[in-house]
Amino acid sequence: MSGDDPQLSVPFWPVLLLVLAFSLFLCVEIYSVLRVTDRIEQQHAAVTKRAQLMESQMAASKTWQTMLEGMANDLLDLGKSDSEVRKLVEKYQIRKNQPVAPPESKGDKDSKPAE
Repeated sequence: MSGDDPQLSVPFWPVLLLVLAFSLFLCVEIYSVLRVTDRIEQQHAAVTKRAQLMESQMAASKTWQTMLEGMANDLLDLGKSDSEVRKLVEKYQIRKNQPVAPPESKGDKDSKPAE
């Protein structure tokens, strides 16, 4: 018998093992990508839901702010004629805010003259 056995020189089994290992690796990677994609979609949905909730809360807070400003203005107007309401206005220091002037640009004041 010679050292060249035809069944031992066929690379079928090593190639098959490499193909199976590579296939298993690809399956694991695809599964991992799918899990990450699902997690990203869940996070996107949560952020979108949170943003919608915040928008509705902002709208509600603007409504409440408008109502409170109206009530404060009514109290101030009523305080001009009613002494009890005037005492409440003075006790809680209810005042109308003056509109704030826009700040002046500092770029004109801080600029250095060219030499």
